[in-house]
Amino acid sequence: MTALNFGNVLDDLPLCNSRFFHRSVIAELGGINAEFPESSDREFVLHALIANISEDYLGMVVAELRVHEGSHTLHHKANSIPPYIAEHIRMADYWLGHTGGMASPRAALTSWQARETLRLAVFTWRSGRRAEAMVLIMRAIGRNPAWPLQVISTITAWRRRRRTG
Repeated sequence: MTALNFGNVLDDLPLCNSRFFHRSVIAELGGINAEFPESSDREFVLHALIANISEDYLGMVVAELRVHEGSHTLHHKANSIPPYIAEHIRMADYWLGHTGGMASPRAALTSWQARETLRLAVFTWRSGRRAEAMVLIMRAIGRNPAWPLQVISTITAWRRRRRTG
């Protein structure tokens, strides 16, 4: 099992449903944050990572995942905009406001927010809402003037992953 880290929690499937959390951990973290209904599992696992909750490996497979037609996060139709992407951007905002001076989470969250904003702009553009996509890009630059540089590094990483993937 791969230990939780910002890379797999923010960009991959955090697989909350294949991790067991003791009820004391859930209580310590304040339960599930209802502000993020489309991705509350990712937010919970992110919270556990930021809180430095220890984890252990069971040594056996306990779950298998299957993509199904009704999935909100893994199955979306052409020209649709997955609702969880905008939620990820809000989640990054939320955690950027709650991490204090911790440099590692702030850097990871800022970079993730840039990547998710790019994804949202691309989905919006592809759905034919080009003016709205441009507004998203302009807001991102207004919020973070380094956003275009982060986007360039994101595109480079995506291309590298596709070539080696």
